[in-house]
Amino acid sequence: MRKFINIFIVCIFLFSSLCAGAPVLGAPIQPEIFEVPKGVYVFRIDKDGVLGYQYDDSMPPQKTHLLKSKNLTSKFTPIDTFEYASPIMSTFAHLPNAPVFVYGRIKGKEKFAIYVLRGNGEIVNEVPGTGSSSPDPPFIVVPDILSSSKCFVIRASQQGAGYLVSLQKILLTKDGGKSFREISLPGKTPEDVEGILFNPENMRELWVWRSSMGNWGGVKHSTDGGISWQYINTGVEGNFYRCMYNPITKELVILQKNPFLIIVNNKGKSYNFKGNFPSKVSKVHSYMRVLFFDKETKSIIIPVFWYEDSGKIIGEIYSYSNGNCEKIADAPEVEGEAVHGGFISSNTFFLSFVNFKGNGKVIVYTLNKTEIFSKFKTFSLPLLIVLILCILMFWKLLRKNLKAK
Repeated sequence: MRKFINIFIVCIFLFSSLCAGAPVLGAPIQPEIFEVPKGVYVFRIDKDGVLGYQYDDSMPPQKTHLLKSKNLTSKFTPIDTFEYASPIMSTFAHLPNAPVFVYGRIKGKEKFAIYVLRGNGEIVNEVPGTGSSSPDPPFIVVPDILSSSKCFVIRASQQGAGYLVSLQKILLTKDGGKSFREISLPGKTPEDVEGILFNPENMRELWVWRSSMGNWGGVKHSTDGGISWQYINTGVEGNFYRCMYNPITKELVILQKNPFLIIVNNKGKSYNFKGNFPSKVSKVHSYMRVLFFDKETKSIIIPVFWYEDSGKIIGEIYSYSNGNCEKIADAPEVEGEAVHGGFISSNTFFLSFVNFKGNGKVIVYTLNKTEIFSKFKTFSLPLLIVLILCILMFWKLLRKNLKAK
């Protein structure tokens, strides 16, 4: 009897220890800083290499040139396939190894077009139907936040501070840009849209937003492919930054200056989040350029930056999920301007800073929760089975002992 009691106690202790090691929202992340050449925008890092671009002011109109490198410590060299080209950016981060979209003109060709690249700068495909004589891309690219191989290429002409977006003849790839098919939604978007986001599980549900003052500002939501739109009132016009959908918790996170977070829950009700706020977000000019959805922790990662009086930039990294918002890291002090970000792997992301007066910086963050979480998932099921068996055996022996008495 005593032997089984001891085994039971040991199993409970081991199970509790592994549970304690499971990831929590506020677990720390560790940054590593790399310097990049003056004026280089690093916009892509994956297993194939590093991509950046640089402005060429030697002659008007201003041109951009693509650059590549094996890694962040290697020399950047021009991608001489293009006369000039620049990446088509989205307002939230791509998943690991998602296709890279650039708009440019290949040497010897007359028209511009959208091209899909690998991380080493090699062309995978020219996106069909995107040829244009304009140096400004009449398209936007919207990545899927759950699938790295899925992206939408959407016709969108510049309109004021935003875009006139068409929901017809959308080009969809599900194989990383190797092939495309044309799809359409029945409705249309509001005017002067600055960003668009699809529910990855239902394309007919989408959100658009606009931060600038004008005809409207805030977020609009459609569940019928753009036929009808419902306005989500953010309460503050002109202080809106970004929004991101969490397909696991079914929450929409809306970011603005004050209040910091507006949450739209899975029932469609919105409320101002009252919790841990960035320490200086209400005191100084702050901004957020890119958001991250981390499937491992089921959370949205929010980098927040502000300018100090000295001109330096500092920041804080927050994580939000299911009613919890926690600061998980500080951003080191840098000079320049925060530009882009993108996932490198399932537990790593990067932030890029450009500095026209000196070297820029790339800060790489490793979310050290994943390893513990994987270990927990691997061992918790068999240990749970052992624990249940021990409980049954203990109960059986206990009943036998009581009957004997």
